[in-house]
Amino acid sequence: MGIRRFRLFAAGLAMTLPLMAAAHLPAEEPTAEALLKEKCSLCHSSKRINRMDPVKIKETVERMRKMNPDWISSIQSDHIAAVIAKTIDDPNIIASRTAWREALDRGAALFKDDTLGKKGVSCSICHPKPEQFSKIEDTYPRWDAKLKRFVGLDETIALMLREKIGAELAPNDQRIHDLLIYLKTL
Repeated sequence: MGIRRFRLFAAGLAMTLPLMAAAHLPAEEPTAEALLKEKCSLCHSSKRINRMDPVKIKETVERMRKMNPDWISSIQSDHIAAVIAKTIDDPNIIASRTAWREALDRGAALFKDDTLGKKGVSCSICHPKPEQFSKIEDTYPRWDAKLKRFVGLDETIALMLREKIGAELAPNDQRIHDLLIYLKTL
């Protein structure tokens, strides 16, 4: 082998060896934020994560981990719980979570309120088991044969309030929104 060939071989080897060595190094561990995005955001929206009860974070993450231990390791679950705790401690998130819980409470009360309309009945008269609405959000929008168009859940609530209870509420009335939040959480 000539000197020129040897130098080319040595230069190629010098560039290849670090790459070969790096291929055997363990992959860098993802950050906790990246874990949250990769593992949790696949199924859960940031709104849902931000609404978590701070007391139940570890319990909830552990329950998710146990559903599929190959997806989230126990070390990763600790990191994820720490990021969620840090995230939901943000004052804006706390204010949002508080407003959401207040709307939920108002919606639950409105569902049983027989003074909402003129007919003296409440939603709970026709729907004594509110849990029947679990996953109701998945059924909307849906076709309304009377209106001959698709309607959303909020519009359906407004129609039911008007027709069954005798409550004339504007489409943007906060009470419709509160009932909507309540029904979506069942």
